[in-house]
Amino acid sequence: MTERQSRDDEAPDKGEGARRITVWNGIGFGIGDFYGGGQGAIVSMYLSLFWTTFAGLDIAQAQGIQGMATMISAVTAVAIGALSDNLYQYGFGRRMGRRHFFFKVGAPLLLVTALMWVPGLGYWIYFLAFLLWTVLSQWIMIPYGTLPSEMTRDYTGRTVLSTVRMWISNIATVVIPFACAGFLKFLGEDKGSTFTLMGVIWTVVFAVCVALMSHFTWERTPEEVGVIEEDSTDGLAWLKSLGKQFLGYFTTLRIRIFQKHMVIYLLAQTFIDVFGTVYTFFVIYNWSKSAAFASALSGIGFITAIVYPINGVLFKKVGARVQYSIAFLSFIASLLAFYWLYKSTGAVSGGLWMAVMIVAYVLFLLSRSMIWYLLWAVYPFIPDVDEIVTHERREGLFTATVYFFRRITAGLGSIGVGAYLASQGFMSGSKTQTPQAVQAIANVGIIVVVIAITVAWLVSLTFNLNEKTHGVLTAEIERLRAGGSKEDVKPEVKKLVESMTGVRYEQCWPDIAE
Repeated sequence: MTERQSRDDEAPDKGEGARRITVWNGIGFGIGDFYGGGQGAIVSMYLSLFWTTFAGLDIAQAQGIQGMATMISAVTAVAIGALSDNLYQYGFGRRMGRRHFFFKVGAPLLLVTALMWVPGLGYWIYFLAFLLWTVLSQWIMIPYGTLPSEMTRDYTGRTVLSTVRMWISNIATVVIPFACAGFLKFLGEDKGSTFTLMGVIWTVVFAVCVALMSHFTWERTPEEVGVIEEDSTDGLAWLKSLGKQFLGYFTTLRIRIFQKHMVIYLLAQTFIDVFGTVYTFFVIYNWSKSAAFASALSGIGFITAIVYPINGVLFKKVGARVQYSIAFLSFIASLLAFYWLYKSTGAVSGGLWMAVMIVAYVLFLLSRSMIWYLLWAVYPFIPDVDEIVTHERREGLFTATVYFFRRITAGLGSIGVGAYLASQGFMSGSKTQTPQAVQAIANVGIIVVVIAITVAWLVSLTFNLNEKTHGVLTAEIERLRAGGSKEDVKPEVKKLVESMTGVRYEQCWPDIAE
């Protein structure tokens, strides 16, 4: 990060950053996460099924493509975060925006990825199309994740943005499966063309959502972040700057609250994805239902869209720690109920089975939406904790670090699921599976996920970021920014800063050379 950018936010918000955040601003921002949430829904539910049934790939190949491409794209996350934070140094960045440049380029490129839904193209075309798909996810979502910090400093304003964003993301996870259930029912789930049509339509919708989000959001100007004019650095100087930026990724991990967030985030997201990867297989083979039934079941998620604003209220009232416990324990209970339903299929009356299934699935949807909300509601406040340590604003670095490790674990999870199911005799394209393969689906989709979520819950019990502690932290930053002495810090404030940062208070807020 350049010296000038390290003084980002040395004055109170002004200009664009001083706008009062309204629900309408939240909708304009949040529509981008219709893509962010929706892309995972359609890929996790249908892509492996499409590839193994209509595209000639076996389960190991299908999951291997997703895993390898996802891990490769982790490298791009590092570069995108560094580029985004420093784009104001260059003329095109000053014209298009250091964040919005990525949205304007990414939206049209998304249309190319519809190739992965066309049957008969071969392994390498699917690999390249999915690689572009997952790279574009970094390209768009890393800058997107910085926008709450760009648009406002206010805790309530950021909470509004995060709440509306996750509400819209949740709508995507409801609308997409529900609409796809209609496609499968009326066009036939035994036709590859049905999946192709679904994939193309949603790809176009995602591109439009990204374009609309770009239009209705803003970011701080070059002047507001301390870049008065573009740098005239040569290529060698730029490479040195980029190398310094890469080193910055490792320094994000020394922030204690970020360490805890990463453990919680990676365990929760990765293993919720693992369940999502096998969800359709679980419904078909473990519950003996159809793919259309799996989609229709997801459609009852409209319940979570209705109650989703409650997440924002709870976040402000009780804080992340208590809310994490509610979410994780409810999620675990729902998965254990799913496992019981699998073992009880045919052993209990159909009416009782269906009643338990509906209750368990509603609990699953509510707890999953709360987990997703918390993971991203917490994130915008973590760069504030870093700021008191580094005297810098590094939202792009933190977002890219999250996505880098997220892609690594997601890739490993996808490869692991495919390899494990293949080793247990899973037969691609078959209408039935062996008892061993059916149990393997339950093992990886339920038992392993419950263990991982339990660990995430235990870590969350030590998480102490909430509205009160954030207020104390930002007040201390403002005191130091105004010229206050570190020697005058109150003992309770010093203790809080050290507990959140993991750094001795005396080492925080370093002097910045002029």
